[in-house]
Amino acid sequence: MEKNTIVDFITNEYINSKSDWYLGYSGGKDSTALLILVLNALKGRTNTNCRLNVVYCDTGVEFPFIANLVRNQFCVLKQELQSTNSAISFNIVRPSIEDRYFSMVIGNGYVPPTFLFRWCTRRLRIKPIQQYIRKPDERITVLLGIRNGESQMRDNVISNHKTNSHYYTKQAGYPNTNVFCPIIDFSVEDVWDIITNTEYPIGIARKQIRESYSFIGTRFSEEGKYLCDHQQGRYGCWTCTVIRKDKAMKGLIDNGHLSLVPLRDFMNWLKEIREKEETRDPNRITHKSGKGPFNMNTRKEILQRLFLAQEKSGMQLIDRDELDYIYNKWRDSAEETRFSD
Repeated sequence: MEKNTIVDFITNEYINSKSDWYLGYSGGKDSTALLILVLNALKGRTNTNCRLNVVYCDTGVEFPFIANLVRNQFCVLKQELQSTNSAISFNIVRPSIEDRYFSMVIGNGYVPPTFLFRWCTRRLRIKPIQQYIRKPDERITVLLGIRNGESQMRDNVISNHKTNSHYYTKQAGYPNTNVFCPIIDFSVEDVWDIITNTEYPIGIARKQIRESYSFIGTRFSEEGKYLCDHQQGRYGCWTCTVIRKDKAMKGLIDNGHLSLVPLRDFMNWLKEIREKEETRDPNRITHKSGKGPFNMNTRKEILQRLFLAQEKSGMQLIDRDELDYIYNKWRDSAEETRFSD
């Protein structure tokens, strides 16, 4: 569909919707294009049966400048839109303290995620948004900026959950949730065209978003037109140990973001130690033999190295409440060990 046609299509879906909408926003190009289209579709319109909730999940281990960009953009958009549509809200959610990355790794000894043990996605991204929605018995619509052709894995997920409507999929385990995917047929050129050439709303940080992608291999003309992706990098968590090579981290450091060097070194060290026998308990959490969680000495070393990365980078990498959770888990573990002895 052309831009005006897809905006009209979203408008029609909104007007006829009898359930609230929840738009998952990441600060990336696809969710930004989706947000722009939806806000244009809702401009000057109100449906008392449908409130638009834009939701960003701050995992606590996002690239700091991306998290700051989203926060600032939400503040600007709130001011811009508050006089025209009160049925739109911008929300930032976080994982529960027990689900946060360092609570899991340092507090509980979880090994950093791997491709086969990817515990992070549900705990850090999916669960916080589900907890925010908290309407298990009500029908809702989740809007996602997913596109065909991004990857074979993403295409398989879309195919496995498709419905009779081309633009809707289902969410596994949530029969009352419809997933609306308006840009599912968009090319990467279409996405950047929406971001660059759509004037409303003015609060979208178009220049900063283009700049953030230029750091990871996306090329633009002097006028801001998308040209190509040189490295095909993408932003995720700075602690990600699933990918083999973090092109986003490398691109940012190569472009002068030297404060990220301590974060990169910390992440690479985590990759190195996660499979070493001397860093792990000899038994699994299920009490079966085999490599278990990180032992206490390793957890303490991880925390010390995190403190060092925090000091060198000048960034706050762990919150006080997360530290309190970790220390409490350590104390409880020591008590259990003493009691069992």
